[in-house]
Formats: sequence, C-alpha cells, structure tokens
Amino acid sequence: MRVLFLNDTDPLVKGRIFEVKFINFTGSGVNGQISLVETTDSLPLAGENVFL
Repeated sequence: MRVLFLNDTDPLVKGRIFEVKFINFTGSGVNGQISLVETTDSLPLAGENVFL
C-alpha cells in the first residue's frame, strides 16, 4: 500500500509518496507498528496523476 501526503506542513513529507510497511512484534504484547518508507518515485513531477 502507498500513501501520498498532500496537506502536511513538513516540507520533507508534503507531496511525497510513502510505502506502508507493517511490523509485527511477536511475544511483546504489542499488536504491531506501521513504518512509512519513502519510495524511489516519491517526488511527483508536474502533470503526473494519481489513480485510486
């Protein structure tokens, strides 16, 4: 799954694409954690489209 942040105030996040990674911790009592990893095509170019 990928997510695009368009309305963030942080310039390192705004307008960039991140891939969602799910991390599971066995035996720790924690259900899991989400990690966002910036993709290689993270900076969209002018005129590019996003399709759902």
